[in-house]
Amino acid sequence: MWRQVLVFDANVALSGSEGETLAVVRGLIALGTVVAGLTFAAPAYASAPTTGAGSGVITSVSITSTREADGNIIQVRELTGTVTGTLNGTFAEQVRGVVHPSGLVTFHGVMTFDGAVAGCGSGTVTIGLSGLGVTGAPVTVAAIRVIDQASSTLGVKGVGTVTQDGPLLSYEVRYHC
Repeated sequence: MWRQVLVFDANVALSGSEGETLAVVRGLIALGTVVAGLTFAAPAYASAPTTGAGSGVITSVSITSTREADGNIIQVRELTGTVTGTLNGTFAEQVRGVVHPSGLVTFHGVMTFDGAVAGCGSGTVTIGLSGLGVTGAPVTVAAIRVIDQASSTLGVKGVGTVTQDGPLLSYEVRYHC
């Protein structure tokens, strides 16, 4: 099965049983780096963004649906957890992943964070996420960004990365209040 890992680290050495899979992963990391930089760049502001970091834990994971289509496995998962640091609160996430016959995994979803953001106050922030990976590989490339939706009550804009190791998370963010 695919791991819902939010990682953006082009320096991680990957190994695979097939050179072709490894080449695909390296290409995805390079492509993900370019796409994330162009597509998910933080909005332009007069001042430099605030940077922050922290950690967290996933407290529950449930698979809400699984189906097959044209050799692909399509799965929807719901996760909940807590984070501390620059972001201090809880999150609930729904992510849809597709495991392709080649082993390539693509996923996207929405996370709702409830809590405090350092220097910005408390409220709800809606975060979009998307990424690529390979089944069984230790790394999946993803980008996260704050998205505007009526459910967001905290005026924060920004981008970040999240690394997951089992249920443990670490994150880095750049944001403006």
